[in-house]
Amino acid sequence: MRKNNGVLNVPRTKFHINETRLDSIALEIVWERDKELWREEVVRKYPVFGSMQIWNFEEARKILEHIYVDRQNELLQAQQRFASWWSGIEIDWYPFLTDIFDLKNEEDIYYNAHIGIAPIFPRDIEEGSFLVPLYADRQDILRISAHETSHFVFYPKLKEVNFTDSPSEKHIWTISEILVPLLFGDKRAIAILGQMPQSSYMCKQSLIEKYREIYLERVEGKTSAEEFIKCLFEVKIKNEELDPKYFD
Repeated sequence: MRKNNGVLNVPRTKFHINETRLDSIALEIVWERDKELWREEVVRKYPVFGSMQIWNFEEARKILEHIYVDRQNELLQAQQRFASWWSGIEIDWYPFLTDIFDLKNEEDIYYNAHIGIAPIFPRDIEEGSFLVPLYADRQDILRISAHETSHFVFYPKLKEVNFTDSPSEKHIWTISEILVPLLFGDKRAIAILGQMPQSSYMCKQSLIEKYREIYLERVEGKTSAEEFIKCLFEVKIKNEELDPKYFD
């Protein structure tokens, strides 16, 4: 990131409506992996999905388009609310991430948040896009936006790190998720976001604590951003510390 006339130039997030791709992907994941969630959070709230007997991406897309039309006013109102809630936060959130990861990017960056109805919120790292729920409150939007954009900062930073052995995609994803509660527990993040969950859905709390000292050493300036990231990947992870639901 760079400064223009003394003002820090930070990434900006745009909130979009009426785009089905991430919503469809999220619904397919729920359909395939969690039938109870599908019944309770999709079919119960949107009964039209109850007619689907097998997963059909095109059919799901068409159903979503009809739902978007029916709830267009709600989508427009959510788009305005979410943008107003996050715009005042990201001004401070990205400089915080910049300090942790020592970012050197000088290009203007825009992330894209797509408003949908799915009960889970996938991201696209390459596109810098993620899904947010239509009926989210302010706390939800701050938590999801901060969580997802931390990944968009972390993944590009990996390209600057010279690993002896390149970590696997699964290992990278695991570390990126463990980092989120560590970031949320930082007193600077709390001042920006308020109190956010400092646990993770994909592992035990004891695993997160194994990384806390490494994080604090970075906060205290004892390690560079590159050394910090290398240390994160050197921690040994035991299978029993992970939720098997995400590591089959």
